[in-house]
Amino acid sequence: MSTKTILIVGGTGLIGGYAAVAFRKAGYVVRILSRDATKAALQFSAPYEVIQGDVTDPNALAPAIDGCTGVHIVLPNVAADEGVQSLEEIGCRNVIHAAADAGVEQITYVSGTTVCDENAWFAPIRSKLLAEQVIAESGIPFTILKPTWIMETLPKFVRGSRAMVFGKSRKKWRWVSAADLARMTVRAHENPDAAGKYLHILGTEAFSFREALELLSYVAFPSVRVKVISFTALRIMALLYRRPQLTARIPLMKYFDRVTETGDPSQANELLGAPDIRLAEWARTLRDTVPDSGSS
Repeated sequence: MSTKTILIVGGTGLIGGYAAVAFRKAGYVVRILSRDATKAALQFSAPYEVIQGDVTDPNALAPAIDGCTGVHIVLPNVAADEGVQSLEEIGCRNVIHAAADAGVEQITYVSGTTVCDENAWFAPIRSKLLAEQVIAESGIPFTILKPTWIMETLPKFVRGSRAMVFGKSRKKWRWVSAADLARMTVRAHENPDAAGKYLHILGTEAFSFREALELLSYVAFPSVRVKVISFTALRIMALLYRRPQLTARIPLMKYFDRVTETGDPSQANELLGAPDIRLAEWARTLRDTVPDSGSS
């Protein structure tokens, strides 16, 4: 049997990076599409293949997809202004057209557990719904993966001796590790029964943001203290310290303060194998592999 080649669109990101490693371990030839091939090559050396290209440029996609049996799409969710297509929708449309021309056998796409019609009032969710529609109408066998919050995002909320929680943080999320999601992504390409499915990927334990950060701090960052910050205080901080990235984060965090997880993970667990990494286990691994990481 010939070796399969997978193109990962967004392979240099957190989720895409884990997927690249998982596909390689499963015996695939892994090709990474990146706008900055030099930078991507520092992250992925041989035997990974790095291809220079941008999803907004259809002409750059044909050589990247040529010879691939599958494509995995993990695009940043950057919503455009009202009436303008988002990067995610444009990128998915261009990738799908190139994949159809190249005879790709399977597409996987990372959406999210809260991506549904009732949440389409939020622009980034509306973009993901449109991207899902483009993929579903392509005629290429596809699997839409709809994971909940990823454990590996938690350290991003740690700054120095504080872990910052925004808003009320009362909603519970069944956190899943990027490694489990990557393993399940590979399985989606190997199990024909996963084709045409929208699969919600949820962990076995539910924690609010505050609870998850408190557990992370207790296990991996003993010197870190969790602090709850209101959105009003966050806006003031952003103005005082001239940090526009904090202001940009507010709509997204307010969204997750309002919505809840959707979907039943039983079908994903049956077809792809259930996630089995627990939050405390993941935090211990982080502690053992990145000592003193709480002092950033």
